[in-house]
Amino acid sequence: MWQNTKPNQPGDNYYSVLRLTGNGMEALRQLFPDGKADEMNAVLFSTSGIHGSSFTIEDVEAGGEDSPEDVTFVVIQPRIVCMRYGNAQPKTADDFAYLKGLRESSLRAMSTIGLSTPITDGCLAGNVGSNGECVRWTNQHPTRAGFYYWQDHYLRSISLMAVRVVSVSKYANRDGFRCTTLTAGGENSFPTFDCDLGDEPLGMWAGPLPDPD
Repeated sequence: MWQNTKPNQPGDNYYSVLRLTGNGMEALRQLFPDGKADEMNAVLFSTSGIHGSSFTIEDVEAGGEDSPEDVTFVVIQPRIVCMRYGNAQPKTADDFAYLKGLRESSLRAMSTIGLSTPITDGCLAGNVGSNGECVRWTNQHPTRAGFYYWQDHYLRSISLMAVRVVSVSKYANRDGFRCTTLTAGGENSFPTFDCDLGDEPLGMWAGPLPDPD
């Protein structure tokens, strides 16, 4: 089903790049029998480059005389430093639903790697919002006051504590929201800043959360 691109590589798949030699749908279903990725096994689709095309699952699903038949993919297994690449040919409605679900769970799983607060099935593990709803990550800034988890793009690369608790409040004398990042003890750890400056999202947000103790 897979061929190592390094002929002299030992029998295991550590530090390897593997090329698909069999049926792409069958290979993916063997690797992901329940159609769900995790932080140890995930898939990128429509990766183009020297191994395929950038056509999406939806492009193939659309059908028609000029529609593509293949969806290019790369399987990423970071724990063993292994990548697998190939093309799948979805045919049935179940095939397309499977690939879309695998794509969604892969993107979700990869977005959690390196975060100090884990995410389970799209929800922050062990956390519910102030209204009891599931807490999810988004790049949309807060639109109401409360406490939020905040993942700043810059902090992620320079801080061991990449996820912060942020207090969000409305400005009294103008439109907009003010954010103050908090330590676990509730003390200010960074200056107050505007939560909603410009069109660029300031990192990732999750909340609102119940008031911290």
